[in-house]
Amino acid sequence: MPQGISLRSLDHVPFRVIFLKLNILLNKEIVMKGRTAVTIMFSLIGVSILLAIIAIKSEPPDAWKNRDNTITAYFMMQEFVKKNLKSPSTAQFPDYKEITINKNNFVYSVSGYVDAQNSFGAIMRTYYSGKIEQVSKDNWRGVDLNFKE
Repeated sequence: MPQGISLRSLDHVPFRVIFLKLNILLNKEIVMKGRTAVTIMFSLIGVSILLAIIAIKSEPPDAWKNRDNTITAYFMMQEFVKKNLKSPSTAQFPDYKEITINKNNFVYSVSGYVDAQNSFGAIMRTYYSGKIEQVSKDNWRGVDLNFKE
């Protein structure tokens, strides 16, 4: 009766060694393909970031004039308000949705409130309204600021 062939019956033949070496080679090839895919992915991400930087740098110097910088005005007004507080490091401002901002050319009128410590150390809510002007792309100037308790 013919005997079946198995790897165990071929222990004396180097087929088992060849099979193991082939398996190792295939696994290395899969790992190398994975590394290649990761390398390509990071290369594409790098090129995309580079193109985005070039696009941003190549915009005209006065492109900021055509944008609505309302959110930036909100954060710049926070800095303007902090400069006029007794304890600016304790200032807590509400979410953007809770304030009022109106734009007239490059001057933004902002009304909102801030919770901050007063000179006695108590946290007080103070309402403010003021105007802040965008002078250039990255320069802002506080025009007017009024506080009400």
